[in-house]
Formats: sequence, structure tokens, C-alpha cells
Amino acid sequence: MFLVYLFGQRVARWLFKYAFNAGNVLATVTAFILPYIVRFNFLPYLYHPYRYGGIPFVPPGFLEYQGMYYITILTILTCFYILSGFMAIYKICDKPPSQSYQVILYNITKFLLVMFVCLFILFFVPLVKFPLLSAFVLVPYANELVNGIIWSLFTLFGVTWANISNISRVCGTNPYLDV
Repeated sequence: MFLVYLFGQRVARWLFKYAFNAGNVLATVTAFILPYIVRFNFLPYLYHPYRYGGIPFVPPGFLEYQGMYYITILTILTCFYILSGFMAIYKICDKPPSQSYQVILYNITKFLLVMFVCLFILFFVPLVKFPLLSAFVLVPYANELVNGIIWSLFTLFGVTWANISNISRVCGTNPYLDV
């Protein structure tokens, strides 16, 4: 209702059809909770000392730990992008996955371009995070919450951009003309 008031009925209908469909929302919610799960559940399990033969253990360095953190998040989000692409194409034009997977795999480049921009902002320009971190100063694990917010915004943009390209190539319609 708020989007209808803010943008008008045609734009709100377009947003719910192409940007806020089930696959995009699934990838966005996953991107929101993924930094916490990877940082506190997956990577400690992966780098536990007893997995590599006992206590004479050298903990991973900062760059190795951050690299595994970002690679894990990018891998999981890419899998959710592929699922979102299948869901979006099946919703709009009901094509089977055998006709659409090549286009979805081709448009991973657009999704990963947006994700690498997000990665650059999170790792090399941390000043962007400071206003949000100061707003969540009393929240425990605020860094992962802020990372989740930033990852989810970029994921929504990247998945929507790639899925619009998927729909226009597979279904033969231009989603931009629906606005």
C-alpha cells in the first residue's frame, strides 16, 4: 500500500512483479542473515583445531579468514541467484529449466559484478558502514547486522538486474516496457 502511494499503481505493480518476487526476496533475506551464520557458525566449524590434527594449530591469518568469509558468502548467494532466476523465468513465461539455465549462467556476470562492488565497499571503504554501526551501537553483533543490510541491498539490486535480463532473453518480453 505504501509503494502504491509513493510510486503509483503501475510502478508498484512492476516492482512486485519483477523486483520483489519470491526468488528475489528469498535471495535478499538469505543475504541478510548470511554474514552472521558464516562468521559465527560455518567458519569456526571449518577452522576448528581438531579438524586438522590437534592442538599444534596455527590459526588462520586475517586475509585468509576474510577471504574465506567473502568467498563463502558469494558462493551461497550465487546459488540463491540461480534458484531465483529459475523461479522468475518460470513465473513470467513458464519455460522449463532446460531452456533457461544457459541464460541464467551467462547473467551470473551481472550479479557477480554487483556483488564485487559490494565486496569492495565492505572491505576497502568501511566508512560507509560507520553511520549504520553507530545507529546499532547497543545491538549485539552489530557488525554482522550492518554487513547483512548492505549485502541484502546489493543482492536485491543485482538479482533484479540479472533476472530482468534473464526474462527479456528467455521470454522475449521487455520488462522495462511494463512500467
